[in-house]
Parts: sequence; structure tokens; C-alpha cells
Amino acid sequence: MTQQCSTSPNSPVIVTGAASGIGLACAEALVAAGRPVALWDISDTVIASAEKLAQTSGRACIGCVVDVASVAALRAAVVQSRAALGPIGGLVHAAGVAGVGPLDQLEPAQWDTVININLRAEIFLAQALRTDMKSLPGSAIVGIASINATLGNAMNPSYSASKGGMLAANRALADDLAQDGIRINSVSPGQIQTPMIQQ
Repeated sequence: MTQQCSTSPNSPVIVTGAASGIGLACAEALVAAGRPVALWDISDTVIASAEKLAQTSGRACIGCVVDVASVAALRAAVVQSRAALGPIGGLVHAAGVAGVGPLDQLEPAQWDTVININLRAEIFLAQALRTDMKSLPGSAIVGIASINATLGNAMNPSYSASKGGMLAANRALADDLAQDGIRINSVSPGQIQTPMIQQ
């Protein structure tokens, strides 16, 4: 038997890392599909990106300057995004840092930064958005992982660990969030020519 559920196709979506690269491409695709979008990034260029997207699409978009490594900051930005766009029905966690540095060059602060941005932020965003998403049938979360989650790379063990952790964490969250009708998936791109890779 196939179960069908109603969806909320016009509910707002938060996209982290949305000033450039994969995050911006996701925001553009969501707006093209008719979704209002809150574009988040640590770079203040995200404000102009959101304004341009709103002008060209006619859809509601806001830009928020957010350091997702800070749980307090991301929680505050959820409140700001909800106030501007309404209850949030989707999340794309695309924010990430490469953390390039082999084992012999690793520093604890660098490790913590990579884990906090690439992995921890998605977990606490899911926590902050759960009530909204539960109220909006069809809500979904997508985490942008990486081929390095399974392949590994000697030059970035912290990045590989963060993305591998995302795959594992999202399986656990899927087991939990399914009871509220919330989907969560991971995407593992290969080498994409984005500003992060160009560095």
C-alpha cells in the first residue's frame, strides 16, 4: 500500500552557506521552485545575494549574516527567519569549511571549527526547527556532505570526519524525525569548482 501525504510546497527554506557555491545554487533552485528562502552565511555578501534573488524571482528572500559555529547565533537567526518568512519547512545545510591540513599540522581549534560548522550546526538547526517542520507536512532537511565522507583524504582529516559524521548523524536523525513526518537526506558531491575548492 502506498501512503500519500499532503505537503506544504510553499513553506520557507533556510539555506546555510548561501552567499556562494553550492549553497547559493540551492537557494536559486528553491526560489525557482516557488519557495521563499532565508539565505544564511558568515559573509555579509549574503544580503546582496538575497536581495538580487528576491528582485529577479519575485519571491520572498532574506539574507542573514550568521556564524553557524555558534549555537546561540543560529538559534537567533531561526527566530529572525521565522519572523520574516513564517514557519520554516525546509533546511539545506551547505555551510562548510575545508579545514585543509594533514595530521601533523592539525590544531585543536581548527578541528573544533570544522566540526562545529560542518556537522554540529546541522544538528542544532534540526533541533531548533523541529516544531516548525512537524507542523508543515512534507518538511525536509538536506545536508551537503562530501565524497570525502567515505573516500577520505590525507589533506583534510577534520573535513572528512565532519562529513562522515553528517552521514551517520543524519541516519540517526532520520530514525527520530520520521515520527514527525520529517525527511532528512545527505548529498555527497565530488570535486565541485566552488570558492572553497578554489582556495
